[in-house]
Amino acid sequence: MNNLCRFIADIFFPSRCPICLDFIRWDEFICTGCADDLKPFPEEVCPKCGKAECFCDTISYDMAFVCFYYEEKAKSGILSLKDGHKEFGIYTGNLLGEKIADSKIKADAVIPVPMSEKSYKKRRYNQAEVIAERIAEINHLPLLTDLLYKNESAVQHTLTKAERLENTAAFGIKSRLKLDNMKIILCDDVITTGSTMNRCAALLKEMGAAEVYAAAAATTKLKKE
Repeated sequence: MNNLCRFIADIFFPSRCPICLDFIRWDEFICTGCADDLKPFPEEVCPKCGKAECFCDTISYDMAFVCFYYEEKAKSGILSLKDGHKEFGIYTGNLLGEKIADSKIKADAVIPVPMSEKSYKKRRYNQAEVIAERIAEINHLPLLTDLLYKNESAVQHTLTKAERLENTAAFGIKSRLKLDNMKIILCDDVITTGSTMNRCAALLKEMGAAEVYAAAAATTKLKKE
């Protein structure tokens, strides 16, 4: 939706913050109070794996950009993104896009983690793609959405660590497009164990990608088994 459409829509349906539900300006995505409370890019998160509890020796991606911990207001924002409200995805996509631009990495394309066809029909959009669109636009990169697929499977956050690893078999290569020596930004809403990012990054490298950079709105704090 362009700015003029958003302005007109706001006259009849005033915008609300997806986190606290306070009214916000038509050109804002969250309120200033929630923005002030959220602390983006926590320093203790490993810049390679995207977790505070580093597990770099087991990942297939090469670097990670993560906005927030999946807790409190950030968690509320992510849940709103999964529940039909794109504002928090656009907000975090803007943050990630600027962070990636400042990092000076030379990426060639942006790819969102896919969702199953059944889930897409139910939600009518892919929340990872909402984030990816903003990263792609800010960094003037193509957005590729038809390279990977996901079959219907259990929701990752409902599973144990071992079950999550097995669950990633639902992901596969949809296109035989060659990514020879390309550097890819791979986007998702949340990094939990990293198994989804790992699987998708491995598939992209199987297609020829030289490097894969993970970008996510949030990361969870690993729980002890």
